[in-house]
Amino acid sequence: LRSGERMHARQVLIATGAAPEAGPSIPGGELASTSNEVFQWPAQPRRVVVQGAGYIALEVACLLNRLGSEVSVVLRADRVLRGFDNEVREHLQAQLAGQGVRFLAGTSMTSIQQRGDSLLATLDRGEAIEAAGGALVVSVCSGFTAADIFDIGPSVTVTTDANPAAGQKI
Repeated sequence: LRSGERMHARQVLIATGAAPEAGPSIPGGELASTSNEVFQWPAQPRRVVVQGAGYIALEVACLLNRLGSEVSVVLRADRVLRGFDNEVREHLQAQLAGQGVRFLAGTSMTSIQQRGDSLLATLDRGEAIEAAGGALVVSVCSGFTAADIFDIGPSVTVTTDANPAAGQKI
């Protein structure tokens, strides 16, 4: 460590972060933005389509909705935040819908087309949604950049040279 203190561990995890995955492998996928590019848009769009309902997608949807954009969230499942507590998921989705976020559940995008200054997202159920101003966010899920990431379990015990018996769970 910078302080000169030494640490010992049976396993060491170096978390380098993650990066959004590239656009979807659908026709026109290259036209979409990732969550990282949202803050580089030259202007706030009137209408935005967000593909996905994980916490990063919902952060983007919430932010843009609060700033005044009309936001549609396209999700394959029937609820947001797969893997989280069901009551929390239902409550959050209802609250966001009450604030004006539109949820299109049980579907996914099949193509994206440029239409003037807008993008048109076609869904697998045949519906088309316009993202006015060319703002369509997809692939907001994180993809790890390291090849050998594995599950380390719910906690890791860290010890120091000063007191190796007093492990601290993190």
